[in-house]
Amino acid sequence: MHNVHSKVKTVYSRGAFAISMHRAHHPGMKLRAIRESKGLSQAQLGELIGKDQATVQRAETMHKSAKLETYIACADALGVELSDIFTESRSDEEALLVIAYRSASSAARSRVLANLSEAEALPTEDDSRAKKADKGLGG
Repeated sequence: MHNVHSKVKTVYSRGAFAISMHRAHHPGMKLRAIRESKGLSQAQLGELIGKDQATVQRAETMHKSAKLETYIACADALGVELSDIFTESRSDEEALLVIAYRSASSAARSRVLANLSEAEALPTEDDSRAKKADKGLGG
């Protein structure tokens, strides 16, 4: 009986967002990596969002007192989407590429997409092996 009540209290507690996010997304927390990629210290990011360094530290470590408004302010200050801070499916390199792409001009984005299309058209090492195997089977 007590377990049920403690679970209900967690859902409605002040830190419910941080608690639930900690359980679900801590391995994917990218706030620190994004902040560092922008060359900012915790104190500098705190200044940008009107909070102190300790608040940024609590957000990065997903302390139970971290608030959603802090994450939103950090995302805005860093020029990323809120979801980018909590993503689990991207490597650090992929996250940095997304950030760089989003901050690029339209012309730069077009060039990047053109380069990617060109790169996709190039034969890969796997393609070369498949052709060699086909020749061996056919001959």
